Parts: sequence; C-alpha cells; structure tokens
Amino acid sequence: KRTVASPDALTDLSIGVEADSYQERWLKEREKDNVAKGRKSIKILSFPTASEVMAGLRAGQFDIAAFPNYAGGAFVKAGQATMLLAAQGASPTMMSFRSKPVADAVVKAFNDMVKDGTYDRILDAYGMTKLPEKVIAIRGTGPV
Repeated sequence: KRTVASPDALTDLSIGVEADSYQERWLKEREKDNVAKGRKSIKILSFPTASEVMAGLRAGQFDIAAFPNYAGGAFVKAGQATMLLAAQGASPTMMSFRSKPVADAVVKAFNDMVKDGTYDRILDAYGMTKLPEKVIAIRGTGPV
C-alpha cells in the first residue's frame, strides 16, 4: 500500500491525470519545484476523462492518479481507490450571472447553508474538500 505524506513525496512517481485540469496544472507546478530543487522528476500522463485515468490506473500504466474532487470522492466511496493526498492546493471557484438579484440570492443561499451546516453535510456526504474560506461574495462590480 502506497502512502503520500506531502506533495514533496510525489517525486519519482508516474501520475495519471485528466488533461487540462486543475490537477494537471498543480502537478506541473510541483514538477517545476522538483526540478528547481534538484529532485527526481514526476512523470505526468494526461488522459481525456477521469474514467480513462481510472482505467489506466487499474491497468498499471502509472503509480497513482490525481482526480478532481468529485471523481476521486466517488471512486473512494465505491471502494475503488484510496485517498492519498487530499485537496491539491486551493482554487477559487467562479459562478457568473447576468442578473444582480440572482447573484445576490445565490450568495445569500450559500452563506445561509454554511451557517446552518448544510454546506458541510453535503460536501461530507460526497467526500468533497471544502473551501478553505467558507465565504462566497461578489467580487468587483458584479452583474448590473
């Protein structure tokens, strides 16, 4: 059974990942850090979908897989995988609305869910990593 204590432990591993994903970008940043520090490289293998990443993992094409939270959580919940390193960094999430009243209503609903515990219950049920700062707000001018 493999363990990964920190991102530094990814050195000298081959990792399957969904192409053009946050996880792929995060791994490439770790790879640059490794090279700069004189460590062995990370071999990153990109696939079109999370399903193809899982198929490659099962076939032994690479050592470990880096999935988006929703896919990784589903594989863990189904007993098909084990979580080795949760929450690769933090990435802001954005929603766009044409209407300010709709945007305001979404902000209020989300913040109400955080306050009453619904947000935590939903994300826990799906094994999802929670936002480090459980605050949603309109940035900038927002919709008009």
